[in-house]
Amino acid sequence: RQRQMCIRGRTVWIISRDYHDVYSIKECHVHKKQIRARYTFSVRGRHYYCGTFTKNSIGKTVFFSKEAAIESLNDKEYKLEEWV
Repeated sequence: RQRQMCIRGRTVWIISRDYHDVYSIKECHVHKKQIRARYTFSVRGRHYYCGTFTKNSIGKTVFFSKEAAIESLNDKEYKLEEWV
């Protein structure tokens, strides 16, 4: 089921952390997916942000809704970077 959810062009939200322990929630789009030894998918966001993740990242670092990403931070300080 997770494989079907990571289709090309789908919007996902990625959580990353900077050097000052401030979390960023970045709105990205699935760019491509590969199924070889492991299932991976690549995303692209604003300002040249790119990342490659495995299906185990879903629900930990990669979320299918902005609300789920915000909720996972449990009141930690964060910035929201939406695709405009």
